[in-house]
Amino acid sequence: IDTRLVTYDNTGEIKGFNYQQYTAWLTKAIQEIWQKVVGIDERVEKLESENAELKARLNALEARL
Repeated sequence: IDTRLVTYDNTGEIKGFNYQQYTAWLTKAIQEIWQKVVGIDERVEKLESENAELKARLNALEARL
């Protein structure tokens, strides 16, 4: 358990959960994941485009044979 997200009593037992801190942490994590998803999506689009170009070139070469 992340100690920033909980509070403890004087015996060391968990007393409460800091929902405000958790919400901020979770929001940041979601934003970071979304940035990765967007980057991967852009990379996939680029690779698909390159793949289509290579297929076209291969088809043209095979047609010459």
